[in-house]
Amino acid sequence: MLLYESRLLAREDFSNDKVDAGDVGSGRSVTALYDIVPVGGPRLNPDLRYGTVPADASSGVAGEYAHVGIRYELPEAEASSLMTTPIDRTRENARFEDAPQEARFATSVAAFGELLKGCPYTGTLRLDDVARMASAAKGEDPFGYRAEFVQLVRAAKTAQGLGSP
Repeated sequence: MLLYESRLLAREDFSNDKVDAGDVGSGRSVTALYDIVPVGGPRLNPDLRYGTVPADASSGVAGEYAHVGIRYELPEAEASSLMTTPIDRTRENARFEDAPQEARFATSVAAFGELLKGCPYTGTLRLDDVARMASAAKGEDPFGYRAEFVQLVRAAKTAQGLGSP
């Protein structure tokens, strides 16, 4: 949530069209990356859909990792509409390498940002790992932006090795 982490909404504001949570213009796209916090792990928000009581099969949430809700408004509309979908194991990739190329590259960019800001949740991830992920997911790069990103990660690794005076 690098771009919108400063836009966290109060639960009651999600359905309020007057509250700005960040807009994506017509014809644009956004990649949203989320950390899945295991039960009992540290979290930014209180329990909502997935409370402390284990879900059973009749609740409609058993086996779900998340439930994504997106509000959108058509250009001539007076109110927003809601689109939702559950995220469960059917949408899971067994290996990171099996995930779509765009998702893997976006993950490398987000990981780089988290490492730069000293996020405590990056675990054993290092800049070399980010460079490998980005290189493997570079794909077509007609303007060289992705190659430039890989070079930026390598430059950060070099700068890191220089240390402070």
